[in-house]
Amino acid sequence: MVSLQSSTQLKDIHFIQNLFYGHYRLSIVSAGVELGLFQSLEHEQWTKEQINDKYGLDGQFTGIFLQSLVDLNLLVLEEKLFKNSDLASIYLVPTSSYYQGDLLIQALKEEERWNNLAKVLTKKDIPQPVIDESYMNAQEQFALYEQTEIINRIKRWEGYSSAKSILDVSNPAGIFAFSLCKENSLLQGDVICPVNQFDYATKYLKSHSLESNVTIQNYNLKELLTGNTNKKFDIIILSHSLYQYRKELLPTYEKVANFVNPGGLLISNHWFCSPGCGEEDQGLSDLNKAVSIGGHPLCHEERYKTFITDSGFTLLADSTVPSLCGDSKFHMAVRNLDQVESSGEAEESCCKR
Repeated sequence: MVSLQSSTQLKDIHFIQNLFYGHYRLSIVSAGVELGLFQSLEHEQWTKEQINDKYGLDGQFTGIFLQSLVDLNLLVLEEKLFKNSDLASIYLVPTSSYYQGDLLIQALKEEERWNNLAKVLTKKDIPQPVIDESYMNAQEQFALYEQTEIINRIKRWEGYSSAKSILDVSNPAGIFAFSLCKENSLLQGDVICPVNQFDYATKYLKSHSLESNVTIQNYNLKELLTGNTNKKFDIIILSHSLYQYRKELLPTYEKVANFVNPGGLLISNHWFCSPGCGEEDQGLSDLNKAVSIGGHPLCHEERYKTFITDSGFTLLADSTVPSLCGDSKFHMAVRNLDQVESSGEAEESCCKR
C-alpha cells in the first residue's frame, strides 16, 4: 500500500499513463481497421447507433470507442454523424494507394518481440514472426514511403530509359524490381529472395503476370557474390540488405561492383545508428531499427560513401529517405568505366559487435 505521506511522489504518474497510451492508440486504430469501419465511412456518414448495429458492438463501448477515434483525428463528428477524416481516408481505407491498415494490425501481432525484449537483448529464444501473406502485405506498406521515393529517383536517372536489367537485393524481397518491371516490360529483373519469403514472392509474381521478365533467385547475397555467375546488371538495388555485412562493407562492395555494367547504377538504402550508438537522444529510434532488422544498423555513416567510391563507383547522390523507423540513408552511384583498385580491408564496427 502507498501511504498518504509518500503519495506526493505520484505527481508524475502521467509518465506511466503515456507509456500505456501508445499501446492503446495502436489497438484502437487497429480495431477500426479490422472491423472495416474506415472503409464503410469513406463514402457514407453514420450515427453511433448505425455503427453499433452494423458491427454488433457492445453499446457500453461504442460511444467511447468512436470518441477515441475522433480524439485521434481519424473520425469527424458533425451533427451526430461520423465520417472519415482526411488522415483516415489516406492511410486506413484499403482502396487508397497509401493504405497502412495491414501494417498496424501486423504491428500488434509482432509485439511479441517487444513484449520479450529481454530475450531479444540476450539472444535467448527470440520470437520470430510468421511469414504469411498478411505479414508480407504489412512489410510492403512499411516500406511504402521508401519504395515510392527511391523508384522516383531511379526513374529520374539519365540512364534509366536504356536500362535492360535490374538486380533487386532488398527487404522485403523484390519490391523495387516488381514495380519497375511491371511498368517497363522491356526491363528484366532478378530478385534475391530469402527462403522465408520465397512462396509469397512467387505468388506475387504470378498474380501480376511478371513471370516473363522477373526471376526469383532463392539464395542470399553472399551466395551470389561467392558464386560462379558472370551475369551483370544495369541497375543493382541494395535496400536494407547489408546489415549482416556491416564489418566488411568495402570487400562486399568490391564484389558487388563486378555485377554492375560499366556506367550502370548502384542504389544503397539503409539505416544507420546514431553517432556513438544510441547517444544524442536517439536510443529509442536506434533500438526500433535494431529490433526491426533483428540486429544492428550500419555504422560509420560519415565514411560509408567512401566504401562505395573506393569500389569503383562515382557518387551521384547522398541524401535521406523517410521511413517509419526514421530516415534511412540513400546513396546513388554509377559504375566507373575503368577499374578502380582499393585496399579491400575490412572496416570496424563502432559498437564492437
